[in-house]
Amino acid sequence: MASILEELDNILPKKDKDLVLESRASHAISAANHVLRLIHENYSYEEANDLTRRFLLAIKNNNPKKFERGIREITYRKSKLDE
Repeated sequence: MASILEELDNILPKKDKDLVLESRASHAISAANHVLRLIHENYSYEEANDLTRRFLLAIKNNNPKKFERGIREITYRKSKLDE
């Protein structure tokens, strides 16, 4: 089964493909900025820096596991403090 992007690649002229890519990238960047803002608004300075680093590496390496592990570690530490 072909992905939507593959189908668009076969249907749309080159110029339209560029516009689709530009639009999708713009939305992805906007969403990433929103996530970073949420991180910095909801976590301590140290936690936010760690999560920001993990988030950017997850994107760079196409592997969200390290970011997810960072969130779980913070959640675990907070639950231990509440006990």
